[in-house]
Amino acid sequence: MIFLPSISPISSEGDSEINVSVMIDFGNGIVEWSDVSLDSNRTALKTTEKACEQLGFDLNLEWFSFGAFVKGIGGVDSPDDWSWFWSFLLWNNSMAEWEGASEGASSLELQEGEIIGWCPSSSEPMTDSNDRYAWAGFRHDSLNLGYTKSQGPDTNAVSWIYDTGVIEMAASPAIAHNKVVINNYGGVFCLNDEGELLWKNEEVVGGFSPAIADELVYVGGKDGYLYCLNFTNGEIIWSTLITSNPGQSGVTSSPTVDKNRIYVGAFNFNGGFGALLCLDTEGGQVIWESPIFSSIYFSSPCVTKDKVYVGLMGLYNSSTLKWKEPYGVSCLDKEHGDELWYFPVNGSVGSSPVVLDSKVLFTSKDGYLYCLKAENGILLWKKYIGSSVSSPAVSGDKIFVGSGEMSLEGKFYCLDLNENILWEFIPNGAVQSSPALAGDCVYFSTNVQNGTIYCLNRHKGLLVWQYRPLPEQYIISSPSVVNGKLYIGSDNGILYCLGGNPTNVTVGETGSTKTIHVGEDVKLLHKGAEYILTITNFDANTVTLEIDSYAQPIQIEVGETKKLDIDGNGKNDLAITINSVDTSSQTVSLTLTAEDEPQDDSLYLLYVLIIIIVVIIIILSIVVIKKRRK
Repeated sequence: MIFLPSISPISSEGDSEINVSVMIDFGNGIVEWSDVSLDSNRTALKTTEKACEQLGFDLNLEWFSFGAFVKGIGGVDSPDDWSWFWSFLLWNNSMAEWEGASEGASSLELQEGEIIGWCPSSSEPMTDSNDRYAWAGFRHDSLNLGYTKSQGPDTNAVSWIYDTGVIEMAASPAIAHNKVVINNYGGVFCLNDEGELLWKNEEVVGGFSPAIADELVYVGGKDGYLYCLNFTNGEIIWSTLITSNPGQSGVTSSPTVDKNRIYVGAFNFNGGFGALLCLDTEGGQVIWESPIFSSIYFSSPCVTKDKVYVGLMGLYNSSTLKWKEPYGVSCLDKEHGDELWYFPVNGSVGSSPVVLDSKVLFTSKDGYLYCLKAENGILLWKKYIGSSVSSPAVSGDKIFVGSGEMSLEGKFYCLDLNENILWEFIPNGAVQSSPALAGDCVYFSTNVQNGTIYCLNRHKGLLVWQYRPLPEQYIISSPSVVNGKLYIGSDNGILYCLGGNPTNVTVGETGSTKTIHVGEDVKLLHKGAEYILTITNFDANTVTLEIDSYAQPIQIEVGETKKLDIDGNGKNDLAITINSVDTSSQTVSLTLTAEDEPQDDSLYLLYVLIIIIVVIIIILSIVVIKKRRK
């Protein structure tokens, strides 16, 4: 509990301006940072007021005879039952950790470079001064926005890959504190930001995305249990049964964490009703369980100030492997789990609803993107985009979403909040992943045999880059973006981290040797021109590569050198030597050398001979014709 004395000390006039930082963590995956300049009044309270002003947040103070109490920030007020309150924190540089302030915010004067924070008392901060961003769960935060203020990668350069050794990876990575958590049917894996394995839990297997909060990992299992794991070592802390009829899928909804509560959906393999559950983070006790006259599959709950929204896939028939109605979106009271309204549609809803500006957005397999009033579920509009399980990502007044059925064609759209399509993009197949927004880019993948990761300019829909993981496989995993890196899984069982340093090669006569990742674009600067080289296939003995100016793919064996005419002037001007292939890291060592020699002389002479013969035949034919006329 933080009380703020009503009289704030004022620094002496003439003090120079100082710069400090403020972190506001809402305990639901949303974290905001503000860098503030102070002059005369350098108190933490004044700093917080300026930060809220910059971020557009209201600061709710309750005043008492002994001082003031921070009741709410950004419209999020602490509850009357004191289950949590806003904690005032200081960043300890020497210990590299957050600690509770021992002095009130209005009496504490800050020094140059200091960092303060605000966080619900029931939560631990997700970020720190060295790592300001996180992607805490499937859709980034409890509102399912799919948006981060962090920058994403502007090239497809590979930072690292990690092979889990088990095919199929539908889950999306969760990232916090420079650690990445991903799961599949081989277990739960935690890696550092260099792609090195920190721990692996093989007891917990499942196909739906994990969530990170308070130094804990929450993830559903194939056995129907929701697990809480220690973020440091992966040990199981508690487990709670979510569905007693898990079938082959288990927990089919990625958990959403909001302060000291977890919200997760249940699937009934036998065709009966599912449920939406609210659990306590501390021990996994079920606070409420609300039966749903349908099943929750794919959809991750959207949790707002007082409501929970979730998509309904329908009732499952394990014999036909198909779904039947009811389909739609259900809205429940956050506190007790009572259903407030239900909106029916004509197809399964596997997308995760997102709330923006008092509107609920979701897609359905009936082909429509829906927009409802968040308060009462009244339809505002619907737009046909094609069958979809892709969850919309939103930022400002723009909606980004994909469509398409597995293995078939698909599209990607940008719309405004009035249902107008601003642009659309046709990738190489169905978009069943959910997009991520970062900086000026939007990222998504395609669920086809040659699944591909795309980066588009989100303002114009133009392709920035694409990356096709190898071995080729379907991709339903959705991208997570943190600190310039993109993390995504493929059904080939490999976790990819894109956002490495791009490779640029200036080709010279002495040769340039580089180690490059398979699939990434390499820029060649050669004789005043620029080319793009990409390795498109490989094994231990042979590499296939493409150069944008060269008509055909080029196959080169390890140890072999091939000379190419890449500028089309009739002379070989580039030599490529494959030195070695590392199949585990999917990297190739090659040497590029400038050449200046004619193509194969025998081929050249053959061409000349053919031309001479043709000329002779033509001359003889003319002579014969003239003789006959005489």
